[in-house]
Amino acid sequence: MRIAGIVIGGIVMAVGLWLFGASADSKEAVKAVIPVTPVTPVLAVSFDQWLDEHFDKQFEERFEQRWEHAFEEAWDQSVSADLSEEMKERFKESFRERFMESFEGAWRERFGGEPINPVIESEESSFNEQRLEWRDTLKLEASADDLTRLAVSTVNGNVSIKGEAVETVYITAKRTVRATDLEQGATWRDKFHPVLSRKDGTLVIDTPYEKDGNSTPSYIKTAVMEYEIIAPHRFAVDAKTVNGNVSTEETEGEAVLKTVNGNIGLRSTDGVDGGVNGKTVNGNVSYEVDTLTARTTLETVNGNAVVTVRRAVNGGIRAKTLNGNTNVTLPGDASFNLSAKVGMHGSIKTDWGAPEKKRGGFGSNYSTDVNGGGDRIDLETFNGSVRVTRGN
Repeated sequence: MRIAGIVIGGIVMAVGLWLFGASADSKEAVKAVIPVTPVTPVLAVSFDQWLDEHFDKQFEERFEQRWEHAFEEAWDQSVSADLSEEMKERFKESFRERFMESFEGAWRERFGGEPINPVIESEESSFNEQRLEWRDTLKLEASADDLTRLAVSTVNGNVSIKGEAVETVYITAKRTVRATDLEQGATWRDKFHPVLSRKDGTLVIDTPYEKDGNSTPSYIKTAVMEYEIIAPHRFAVDAKTVNGNVSTEETEGEAVLKTVNGNIGLRSTDGVDGGVNGKTVNGNVSYEVDTLTARTTLETVNGNAVVTVRRAVNGGIRAKTLNGNTNVTLPGDASFNLSAKVGMHGSIKTDWGAPEKKRGGFGSNYSTDVNGGGDRIDLETFNGSVRVTRGN
């Protein structure tokens, strides 16, 4: 019994920290909470060595995705005694209980948040045997109590968020996985699903493309997770993908939207408190709003930047592209300070008359005050034109 307790305790101490990265200060905090027992005859790897070797590894998958794999690796590395399979199974059962405690503590230490275990329902499931491709739709829900922000991330797939008069976050995730090996692909797909947690008033929705710190395996040819989310109007939003579009509609908190290959789109009636920040590399960025209530920043490299304000301008705008046009539509009675830059072959036109023009080394700079001046409107393109239009 004494050996069993020592082995399990040693494994849990090692693995609890091996699962999650943290700062150097966190190491000392964990040491204070989990005292190290001198068990050199049993543990082949010391606790401090485990800290040094594994502390910086980032793992965000949940308990059920981790514990058995963690047990096997920790057993192989930490146990020097030649114990029977029967005893190993007994240790494994106890380990699972102890590992849960360590897992929860490590999660809070690393992320400051709490894992959520929603019921995941799979709908519209299909399998193409010839392509070894699975498609289905996952449905999840999470309470919005005590939350003010939504953070969602994926790599391949669109992210669409709509604000409604609700106090529950409804998540629809459309999953596509294609593999070269049937058995391995099916196993990997089962672990490829949204991972939810709460952190500092934020509902975090992660997509675990990585496993055990490694990138998506070579036998996975396609892994797409697209999100359609309904959240309370009041939520701030932080949404990002790499290959896909990102859009929000009728959310009222600060919006930070990012992608690399895709479009950014925002629509709002009452404006977004705290401002808008939308960035892409290959795609268009656009914002449609009735009343602009805070500063808006839209940036792209290859695409157009478009802002439409229908009623009132109560915040500045910065819209920038390298290869594309920058188009802004504002109310006829709006008061603003306009500053614009275009490349050598670009031009600027406004419905408020020709602005003052200053020639530069690589193009032209323009500036003018409209209706006495007000919020600053900064517009820029290198290969394209700037248009500032009066709305109805």
